[in-house]
Amino acid sequence: MALWIACRSCSPVRPPEPPTSPHLSVLTFNLDVDAPDKESALNTIEQSGADVVCVQEATPAWERALRERLGNRYRYVSFVHPANQYGGAGVLSRFPLGDEKWLPPAGGGWFPSQLVQVQTPLGKIQFLNVHLRPPSTNDGSKVLGYFTTGSVRREEIGQILSHLDSGLPAIVLGDFNEGDGGSAVSLVRARGLSDCLSQFDRHTATWHSRGGLIRLAERADHILYTPQLHCTGSKVIPQSSSDHDPVAADLGLARPQ
Repeated sequence: MALWIACRSCSPVRPPEPPTSPHLSVLTFNLDVDAPDKESALNTIEQSGADVVCVQEATPAWERALRERLGNRYRYVSFVHPANQYGGAGVLSRFPLGDEKWLPPAGGGWFPSQLVQVQTPLGKIQFLNVHLRPPSTNDGSKVLGYFTTGSVRREEIGQILSHLDSGLPAIVLGDFNEGDGGSAVSLVRARGLSDCLSQFDRHTATWHSRGGLIRLAERADHILYTPQLHCTGSKVIPQSSSDHDPVAADLGLARPQ
């Protein structure tokens, strides 16, 4: 975590490009299992225009709300609801879903991951939807957890990445519970994937604490992709329902070298 960022302004590294044709719009959103205003979150997803939406902390009640409100746009939906206090995860897609695996918590992590193939306008792409270990110890210490769980997330994501099909383009996205330079994010980048948001915005936080005199913020949510793809734009979408803001990205096929 980092101290509250006073001004949530974007500092672009490179300007967004017009989306290529064909292209794919992707959204990751930790809905917050205790979100006080589901309607606001549903509006945010609907207005984003994303083709594929991956969510975390999604309870059965969240799944029902998403299907009822957005079922006409997203005909292909898959969720899992493990028995924990943080809810599950799911994908909503305009395009058909193919082979799918639900991966149990790995390497000291707390939550399952979702690996699903989607038949997109760019061809078949595998989506790896993750919710990595929070910066908290097993007995709930967030201070100690901040200093000790980075290696856990690195081990966790290392095991999860081993399930990817090396022959298919991949998008790895979700709540990493750490910033751009975190251990898990760094490992994914070392495996040859690129982070969407950091190419267009260096500073905007995606997670914000609630209440208290000291406000905290972190760039906890990420969308990363393999070299077969090219990101033309990415941004954080401010909203008021969850303690996380969703991250959106537009991707096309990589240009020939």
